[in-house]
Amino acid sequence: MEWVLNFRSDLATIIFKGFTALGDEPFILVFLPALYWWSSGKEKMSRLGIIVLFTIILNGFLKGIFQVPRPEIIPWLVQADGYSFPSGHAQSSTVLWGYLALISRKPIMVWISGILIMGIALSRVYLGVHTPLDISMGIVIGTATIAGYEFLRNIKIAGWTALGSMRQSIVIAVILLGVFMVAPEIDETMIKGGGTFIGFLLGISFIKEKFTHLFEEKKIPILKNIIFLIIGLVVVIAIKIGVKMGFHAVGYETEFANFIRYSLIGIWVSFGLPQLREVIKF
Repeated sequence: MEWVLNFRSDLATIIFKGFTALGDEPFILVFLPALYWWSSGKEKMSRLGIIVLFTIILNGFLKGIFQVPRPEIIPWLVQADGYSFPSGHAQSSTVLWGYLALISRKPIMVWISGILIMGIALSRVYLGVHTPLDISMGIVIGTATIAGYEFLRNIKIAGWTALGSMRQSIVIAVILLGVFMVAPEIDETMIKGGGTFIGFLLGISFIKEKFTHLFEEKKIPILKNIIFLIIGLVVVIAIKIGVKMGFHAVGYETEFANFIRYSLIGIWVSFGLPQLREVIKF
């Protein structure tokens, strides 16, 4: 990886730090909810949220299996925690932007997605926190995640559809908790991703079962969208910071506390704000 040093410069560092920020948690916590709330196509955006959160959990699970330490060949230009293989940034960005390109089917989106995926992946090598093998396998696993999800989504499994959305979600949640139990090591990413995944999935399932009209595609005035988008993001931040402070105040700082906090974020994103929109009409 020493060859990377030949390309380092102040300008390149700014650019690649910008790319890597697009794969960080703060960006995901803002971008995915905003996209879900803003879009009139809730079905597509719910699938996007589910597959991105799933691959985040999968990445944490795989890192726990392989337990490859991060490279120390060149100096790091950003802070990075946890194991190295496969790259979480490369894997999650491949799923996020790759699936967006798939469901949009617009040539310009394909180009944008390709640039962002490669930029984010390469930034991790440039910044010294991943090897080329890490990012390559991240992209491969991310691509496989999309292919596998689409395959499963389009096949009919006897009895599965008859369960209904809520029961399906409960089954998936139980399976996910089972994965946590057998995981060789559970890191913070798995806890946060798993909590958000379950909360988001339960919220969507509840809408489909009890409030179907909230899932219907309809155009919303831009000003109203902006107002609710701001409200939604403020509440996400309030849950992320406020609930953490609340748990800290009572001395309850455990992995399960983190799980609860991110589950609440998932429920708020998929169900809380859409329901609030129906209650507050103006």
